[in-house]
Amino acid sequence: MILYVIKVAKVVTLSTRINAVNAIWFVRNQNRFNNIKIHWRSSITRIMTYVNLSGNFTNKVSSPSIYDFVILKAFNVNINPPRAPTIIVKVRKTQEGGVELCLLFLLLLLLKSLVKSS
Repeated sequence: MILYVIKVAKVVTLSTRINAVNAIWFVRNQNRFNNIKIHWRSSITRIMTYVNLSGNFTNKVSSPSIYDFVILKAFNVNINPPRAPTIIVKVRKTQEGGVELCLLFLLLLLLKSLVKSS
């Protein structure tokens, strides 16, 4: 069973929350101290840009969930697929020289079958 501890979608949702609070404070401070009114569309664009940056620069893998895929595509984040599982072949020796004896035995059987056929 593959366990995805920290997924890209989790990073993206956390980044969305943090950047939303940051955008609210930024708009409030610009209105209060500089008398600049910022349109809500530019605030959303700012949030989307920062979330896209944080999602694309993470090394976390994505999960095979459709829900996570929809979140990543909404913020235009690249998908980092998990690595393919590796196959490890182990040769077990029951006794010392067991592998060589097995190969020698197979070679002798092959020679016997060649001698019988001729």
